[in-house]
Amino acid sequence: KGLRIIYLPGEFDADKLSEQKLMLDLMSHLVCKDLLFGTVFGRLSSFDIRVFANHGGPFGLKYAVLDEITENGLIHNPTFKERLGYSTTGTIREVTTMLSALGLVKRLDNSVILLPTLKGRMLLDLARKLVVDNSSDETASGEFEIIKSLLFPIGSNGQFNYLKEIKESALYSANNFGRKLTVSAQSEGTKFYKTFNWDDWREQLQMMPELKDKLFTEPDFDYVY
Repeated sequence: KGLRIIYLPGEFDADKLSEQKLMLDLMSHLVCKDLLFGTVFGRLSSFDIRVFANHGGPFGLKYAVLDEITENGLIHNPTFKERLGYSTTGTIREVTTMLSALGLVKRLDNSVILLPTLKGRMLLDLARKLVVDNSSDETASGEFEIIKSLLFPIGSNGQFNYLKEIKESALYSANNFGRKLTVSAQSEGTKFYKTFNWDDWREQLQMMPELKDKLFTEPDFDYVY
């Protein structure tokens, strides 16, 4: 129980280097998918990417809403709108409903409060990584290429580019809503990912100390990160 069974083709020849490489690539793909996306990345999937990318609305708003909830949560609607720089309630509600349904944010029962999740943070970091790589001359690592191949589906008509849509959503959020796409520029490169800092939540936790136990309790997980 709990182990993945990897079946060998009937004609598999372990003595052939070409077939050894084939099985190694297959096992790398499966292990990466199971461990990274099943645990480390909060179960972020290509389905989540597809739904997020296809959601309409003002350019950059969905990314900006996710980023603001991940930074500060949605505790008080007027304050949230002020920080976001956008005030149309219906449009924001459509975005938060989509984000909550995908598990990119978590809604507390019987309330308007929305909190960040590991899956949502992963999507933000992924989008920022795409932007940073696009503006850099460096070649993406092999590991990141594997991640992209697992997460970004090919459009049904062969034309819709999910990777481009996610990247442009982040760029639009920077241009239209002033969201930061890089954390800091360092000598070894631009930092695109954000580490969680409890100090950033000091104000919210002073108002509602019980939120600390709710932060990063994944919607469909039984344990807390």
